[in-house]
Amino acid sequence: VEEIIGVLRELHEDISVPRNIKVRLLNTIDILGEARDLSSKKNKALNELEEVIDDANLEAYSRTRLYTIISLLETV
Repeated sequence: VEEIIGVLRELHEDISVPRNIKVRLLNTIDILGEARDLSSKKNKALNELEEVIDDANLEAYSRTRLYTIISLLETV
């Protein structure tokens, strides 16, 4: 999970990512950092990321990185 949070932080710091998406990425980081059981954190984070991917303002490169993050989360 720490690796996933690190990748999300890198994406959040990318200057090409729109502000509204950065807010959603921070929400996802907060969700993954919560002291809850892994299953519920994973499901909440996946829901948040799936909504981000549907955003029309997201560049293809960032969308590809998010798909990679989702794949990592699904294997946790």
